[in-house]
Amino acid sequence: MPKTKYSPVLPGAQYGRLTVVKKAEPLRSAKGHLYQRWECRCECGGTILAPDGDLRKGCYVSCGCWRLKAIGIRQLKHGESIKTKTTKEYRAWRGMLKRCYYPKYENYHNYGGRGVSVCVEWRNSFDTFLADMGRAPSPRHSIDRIDNEIGYCKTNCQWSLPDKQALNRRTTVFITYRGETRCVKDWARHLGMLQSTLQSRIAKGWPPHKAFIPPLKPNQQMSLDLKSADGRRSRSR
Repeated sequence: MPKTKYSPVLPGAQYGRLTVVKKAEPLRSAKGHLYQRWECRCECGGTILAPDGDLRKGCYVSCGCWRLKAIGIRQLKHGESIKTKTTKEYRAWRGMLKRCYYPKYENYHNYGGRGVSVCVEWRNSFDTFLADMGRAPSPRHSIDRIDNEIGYCKTNCQWSLPDKQALNRRTTVFITYRGETRCVKDWARHLGMLQSTLQSRIAKGWPPHKAFIPPLKPNQQMSLDLKSADGRRSRSR
């Protein structure tokens, strides 16, 4: 199926309540990729920096002034919210919207504050979100973005376990050694080292070929000390 082609973003173009003003400073991802952003003015008088791709796809329609409607403060009659008891999928949907559109939310600065958005289809309909994502495979699964520099949409989201999500965080450090790339936690497990030891060595600026040498175990250190002592006695004779 051919990919959908979207019209390029130009100053003066309108997307919902937003009017494009000018290009803004690009956003650099943790992997070094640059994403073009645009400064947009909302009908309410507010401004927002919106990613080029999300604007073209219709993911941004306001500066967030419609967030109360988007978050769905009103109780929805879809069978997923009954008084105070809600399903895991509904809580994931509500949390996703709060992170992106509610500035008072504790983690807003890592999501909506960075320009992360939710596609129009999901923002306006929990039913569409549920149809696209399906039920979570287990109580431990949660919603996860495949590319952290792109917003929430069908092609960029999956249900993931905590360990997999940890590998996908922007703050996760990956190191390539002898042609193999792993995160620090995986390298420590692979080398049989404590993660704290490896992290400490890296923080001190140790090169990989030294940092990745596992420390000697007590019995190995004792054996090495005995060999050194024997060598010194032999030379003294």
